[in-house]
Amino acid sequence: MKDKLLIFTITPGRSGSKYLSTILNALQDVDATHEPEPSFAYYYPLILENKLSYQEFWNIKIDYILENYNKNIYVETSHIFSFGFVDSFIKIYPNFKIILLQRDIRDITLSFYQLNGIPGSSKKVKRHTLYPTDNNNIYLKLPLNIINIMSDYQLCYWYVLEIFYRMFLCLNKNYSVELNLDDLKDEYKITEFLNKLDIPIDNEFFINWENIKNLKINEKKEKKDFFKIPSYIQQQEEYIKDNILIKNKDKFFKKYNI
Repeated sequence: MKDKLLIFTITPGRSGSKYLSTILNALQDVDATHEPEPSFAYYYPLILENKLSYQEFWNIKIDYILENYNKNIYVETSHIFSFGFVDSFIKIYPNFKIILLQRDIRDITLSFYQLNGIPGSSKKVKRHTLYPTDNNNIYLKLPLNIINIMSDYQLCYWYVLEIFYRMFLCLNKNYSVELNLDDLKDEYKITEFLNKLDIPIDNEFFINWENIKNLKINEKKEKKDFFKIPSYIQQQEEYIKDNILIKNKDKFFKKYNI
């Protein structure tokens, strides 16, 4: 059964991941889901508390997928796959692809900020974002004195950069395929994207795609009562960029126009 193609997504969230799963589910040979059970969000806190290992999670997850999804290709677009699940998955499952799903970095950051998705702000948010002091192989290290004075916007911005750096580390691998959210509305680009994923395109797909591509999916209702763009936004971003400690910083920034 391990000949089934499994496809997961590295993305910060607020990048069109549910929209992506909706489009891919229109393909006849694909079971595409967003955040199904057994979910990354449920098991991730257990892993952090050392109640379960990543390996044990994947044994549960893969068995469930193989037993409950019958099509040749399974796609899941949950952004929590990015939270340390990647390396352990690569080691145990042979037939896979990883989508590197991106959108404008500031747009993603403002979306988290507007929805009060501030890293570290609540138990629920902690399950869906990372925080600079997490013991989860954080790449974009910051001095503790910087972390202690970061604004809410800067925490959101740091988190988005952290996930983009995880995408950066997977670039040019034989299993990775880059995708910009806007590409999903372009027939040529989505065809190219599906070909890179080795997903066959059936005769009905583009008929379904025409009906789906302009839908607004996963819009959140719980927004700040009064939302405005934070003050000195450029300066806030520059402060984080200047203080993060990573290798290949220049290449990373150039790749994503940071």
